[in-house]
Amino acid sequence: LPQTVRPSLTQLEARDVPATFYVDPSLFAASDGTPQTFNAGKANQQAGLTYGSTSATPGAVLFSSFTEAFKKSEASVGADTILLADGKIAADNSASVYRVTQDLTIQGSGKEVSTLIPTNDNTSYDPGLGASDVGLFEATGGINFNAMQFGLDGGGKKIGIGFYVEGSKGNFDNVSLANIVYDNLGTTIYGNKSATITVTNSAVAQYGREGVTLFDSIGNISNTVFIGIGTNNGNNRVNYGVQYQGGSSGTLLQNTFADNRAITNANENSAGVLLSQQGTSPNVSIIENGFINNAIGVLVGTNRGNDNSVAVLRKNSFLISNDFGVVARNNVEVDAKYNYWGASNGPNDVSVNGLNAINPYGQGTGVDSFVNWSFYYKTVPSKAVAQEFAVASIDGSKQISLQSSSNSFAPRGIFVPFGGAYKGAINVASGDFNGDGVADIVVSKGAGASSDDVVQIFDGTNANIIAQFSVFGDATYKGGVSIALGDVNGDGKADLIVAPQTSGGPSVRIFNAADFSILRDFYALEGATSFTGGLTVASADVDSDGYSDIVIGAGSKGNSRVQVISGRDVTTLAPVTPTLGYNPYSDFSAFENGFTGPVYVTAGDFDGDGRADLAISAGAGGGGRYRAYTSRVDGRLGGLIVDQVALGYSGTGGVSISARDINGDNRADITVGFLNVQGDSKVRSNYAVNLINDLTPVAGDYYPGTNGVMVG
Repeated sequence: LPQTVRPSLTQLEARDVPATFYVDPSLFAASDGTPQTFNAGKANQQAGLTYGSTSATPGAVLFSSFTEAFKKSEASVGADTILLADGKIAADNSASVYRVTQDLTIQGSGKEVSTLIPTNDNTSYDPGLGASDVGLFEATGGINFNAMQFGLDGGGKKIGIGFYVEGSKGNFDNVSLANIVYDNLGTTIYGNKSATITVTNSAVAQYGREGVTLFDSIGNISNTVFIGIGTNNGNNRVNYGVQYQGGSSGTLLQNTFADNRAITNANENSAGVLLSQQGTSPNVSIIENGFINNAIGVLVGTNRGNDNSVAVLRKNSFLISNDFGVVARNNVEVDAKYNYWGASNGPNDVSVNGLNAINPYGQGTGVDSFVNWSFYYKTVPSKAVAQEFAVASIDGSKQISLQSSSNSFAPRGIFVPFGGAYKGAINVASGDFNGDGVADIVVSKGAGASSDDVVQIFDGTNANIIAQFSVFGDATYKGGVSIALGDVNGDGKADLIVAPQTSGGPSVRIFNAADFSILRDFYALEGATSFTGGLTVASADVDSDGYSDIVIGAGSKGNSRVQVISGRDVTTLAPVTPTLGYNPYSDFSAFENGFTGPVYVTAGDFDGDGRADLAISAGAGGGGRYRAYTSRVDGRLGGLIVDQVALGYSGTGGVSISARDINGDNRADITVGFLNVQGDSKVRSNYAVNLINDLTPVAGDYYPGTNGVMVG
């Protein structure tokens, strides 16, 4: 070829597309330019890669030195990736820190598998105020820097900041960051000057001062554990898991903050989270985090002057060994409604270390006097009491009773609703409708030729009728009415929730217990008005916000679909449109796709964590099967804890299901009623301790009837 068109080696090396470089220290003695295998014998090994001892080696993509791979990346143009082999890898900062000037991803094999360790001390500690060599890594200039699936350990070296991000995006996922200390200071991640920091699924531990610091930046952190230095640091320094300064903002979601309680002085106290004004003020949402053994869980404001920091706290737990849960300084107002403080009857006013605070019963969960606080719950039971459940015969005898373990499951009174003329099926639910502390009973008619849309509500103390009315206003309706009771509007009385049982669109209507007015009328299943198989309904406080939420089960041909909808949303918000429902917490199929029959739903706190969990049973064709799921702090579906067939089940009608605290241990138990059987109709209960452990039925009762029973 003529010289003018023959490509040179230099031209071949030039790139404007992203490349991947590999770092494997085990190849230290390999020859330049030879093919080698990265991470040999591991799941992510790569064979046939050109090895180079320095970044100048032509064509090399595999290096034994992290520094050489980094130099190679910085010399190119493009959003490169550096992959780390398993084991400890030296980060040689003897000549300079790692200054990242273009988009870069560093990725290892796992946060406990691949670990970078600096070789030298940094020359200074100056958190982003102009000094050089501040962080081991420095990302500036509006780039994207990603750190994934590896660890960074200070290794005893003086490292002021692990990762310094200025005016750029720093994304940290599944990383382990430890021992970033410079004398009595040290910050693992520092976001400065309009940086955006995201940290997920990570662990940050033994930091000199702060785990993560944000200054005039955005910081969103979730599912990450921050473990401070504890009290054993030997220096007069404080610890903060996360610190928001200046005009920073962001969200802390489902993190854990522990052992931030290092030595304090008159002006500073260690805390899991600190918000402090410097020029402008931070604004942060703190949601569903756990605080354990901190001097202060959340500290808003400092002693250095007036502070306008804004903090909103929801569903956080300050239960274990925090000296103070939340402290607000310089008259900062903190919105801390619906959190868990660890005392059932409220906190006491005390003065601790000169701070005016309230500290609940020695639980170590104090709350400062400027904090607007409340419990997860509007009420907390002071004494465990065995609850009753209602049983209704679904054959022509139509008998209703209330039963509990306190009287060996013997019915407490038997009565017949709807007079003597009606001989069809009956649905039943129980709850405190009139607010007297005793479970009342609501009954409706099942589907059938003699059915209608009338419900009756009976006083649980004397079986007198509290109310009787038509719920749909349709005298021709014969499809049965699904019913539930739950305090949807948070007034202390169980409101009535109804839906068509076997026919009609997925319409849900809620009646106010106070005056029987309609609180809300909306569609479930996201407005799927073409679905006409009916619904089942239940209600309990799944997200622990003081409002009973609504559980929806699909009827026939609904593929066992279940939805959980926020009671607070239903009470305070209009539906998305007049024909659509609300965005659900959860939406899932409870059983395999092959089962299309109806499902029955209930909810109660099976595991004792203060949140109502879900239980679903299969109706006709489901073989007596039922399942139970835990719920998460955000109201969404947790894990499956029960999947079994009701002991002794026979027949084809499936089982109805109810969740009540049968044995008075402050945990809901499962009761099932056999449907459409011949002979005596069986009711079975499982105590929660056995429900979660060995699933042994510990109580049973046989109720007269020939066609099954409904429980509620």
